[in-house]
Amino acid sequence: MSGTHVPGADGAQRAAVMHCPYCAEEDLRPVEEPRGAWRCLDCTRVFVVRFVGLSHEGIAGARVAGAGVAGGEGATS
Repeated sequence: MSGTHVPGADGAQRAAVMHCPYCAEEDLRPVEEPRGAWRCLDCTRVFVVRFVGLSHEGIAGARVAGAGVAGGEGATS
């Protein structure tokens, strides 16, 4: 997975956010505080986007449901 990264105020890399989550504008600038924050120049909001983790809930059910479509019951060759 590749993406655009910009240096943060502390020299660490942060993933570049492409759109403001509030107004969907693209004119965003990194800010020093809070750490890792972005400022939208259109709506003037400052926000932080944080990755929490991956959810495994519902993944097994989605695969089972899709299995019948591709090669499960009722499939013909």
